Amino acid sequence: MPIQRTQPSPERQSVLTFVSPSVADLLFFETVDAKTVGAGGGKLVTAISSASQSNTAGSVTDSDYHEVGFLVQVTSASHGYAVGDVVTVENAPAGSNGLSANGTFEIREEDTDTFKYFVRGTGSTSSWTGSAVTAADTVVYKEHPQYGTAHPDTEKFPNHKLCHVKQADPNGLTFQYYYAADRLHQDDYNFEYSQADLGGNKYNTVVRTYVNLRSDFVDPDANYNAGDLMPDPGNVFRPQNLIAYNNTGSPDEALASLDYILLTRQQKRIGDQELDALFVIEQRVYFLRIDISTQKLDPATDGMLKIVEKVVYRGESYLAPHGGGADTPGNEEAGTVAFEAESVWGLDASGVNHEVEQLSKDWWKVTIQDVIPQGLDAGPITNSKEVRRYFTYNNFTWPSVFEDVFFKPVAMKNGTSKTVVTVRHKDGKEGFTGPTKMEVIQYWKKDAFTATNLLDDDLRVNFDPDGTGTISYPTSFRTSSANYAGVQFNVSANNVLCEAQEAKDFIGTSHPVYKMGDYGFPKPWLRASTPTDWPSSAFIASANQKPFRGGYLVEVVKVYPPST
Repeated sequence: MPIQRTQPSPERQSVLTFVSPSVADLLFFETVDAKTVGAGGGKLVTAISSASQSNTAGSVTDSDYHEVGFLVQVTSASHGYAVGDVVTVENAPAGSNGLSANGTFEIREEDTDTFKYFVRGTGSTSSWTGSAVTAADTVVYKEHPQYGTAHPDTEKFPNHKLCHVKQADPNGLTFQYYYAADRLHQDDYNFEYSQADLGGNKYNTVVRTYVNLRSDFVDPDANYNAGDLMPDPGNVFRPQNLIAYNNTGSPDEALASLDYILLTRQQKRIGDQELDALFVIEQRVYFLRIDISTQKLDPATDGMLKIVEKVVYRGESYLAPHGGGADTPGNEEAGTVAFEAESVWGLDASGVNHEVEQLSKDWWKVTIQDVIPQGLDAGPITNSKEVRRYFTYNNFTWPSVFEDVFFKPVAMKNGTSKTVVTVRHKDGKEGFTGPTKMEVIQYWKKDAFTATNLLDDDLRVNFDPDGTGTISYPTSFRTSSANYAGVQFNVSANNVLCEAQEAKDFIGTSHPVYKMGDYGFPKPWLRASTPTDWPSSAFIASANQKPFRGGYLVEVVKVYPPST
């Protein structure tokens, strides 16, 4: 609804365009008589003359370019124009050297009955005969002020500028000049609280909407860069203590004081014809940049994996995992070639992978993801981590353990005797295949282990005696087998663990057939196995290495003897 204001000029009326706490932001129009402006306000020209450029006016012309041309002086009685007014001259005849005085120009000098403006041209100064000027009905009239021109009443309206001119009646007798003030203290009231999506995550946002002069817009603007703090003169949006991921070292997470920072800015038309030529709406979206953290169970390791998503703005320093070289963190500036190099990203020795994705011109998303659970105990190899250990029962083959050969003479009815030979095994170690207690231990390391086997923590006292980073091989049962066919007896042993065995096949002097001597050959007839007996404590049976989540996983199987 229009509201009335008392203004110095006639028929001046105001209309409310923006709701604002300040009346200085109101838009109003003034009705201007066409007799004073436009073609309806034309004045007769009685004389035209020209002179070369002077040092006082016209020597430096449009946009600071030195132009070749002339100052043209127009005589029009009591014209009422001022320096800076824009006028249009029509119907002027050509000058003596063909130079035209017609067109739209800005007044450079003026007095009561004459004014001067600059025209481009070459050659000597031009002249116009007075009779030719009057005969042609040469006229001059004032153009409408340029948009952005200050209101003439600077005392009452020091901040108002012309933003729109339109014809007020069908006959063109009046015009309406719309003036609007630069909006002051907009940060006190121009916010909207909401949420926005960035990189697939939701963030709390504050949208601040500004009505600015279109001519003030610059892209990019050094005053409004991504990451800049949000103005908050009313202290409405205070800093908040929230958990932030610290990628520079321990602790991984800590409370940090976070403020709203600039996410993006955009400009768009207001949609009112009275304002669009001079003003534009700029929206600046500020958001509370928090780290988005996800915890999830990892069935492969029976631990928890953390994923943290951070957003980084152009020019911000970020500690990349390999920014200082291989496995050495180093700061890189977002948006630089070094920041986007593949070599500074990827997996670190602790089992955390860093990835970067550009979201827009000014924003990058860094994903920090555990490939193995963090906080694990150190493994026996440098930089290795013990991922998991558990007990199980699996079938395992335990070979028989050879103890001795038992000889028993058997008397025959003819008065002779025969020796019967039996292989005896150690008690409880006759050999079997069946469920056996086992312990499975898994170790992870970014780089490949130097051997395909590992030593368990319990046996670390025997680990790496020469400092090479390798270990002894797992225990495997290499059994022994042999047959003996001698003079006095035959014996055989198959797939047994044993010490080396020698055959005692000695013939004395009383044998009716064979001469005296030792016929037990070869010696030993049963070679020693490896090992020679069941281990008395748990032992490493296997250690298998395979690629796993960017690094390597070794699975160690420890077997416990049946007695345990």
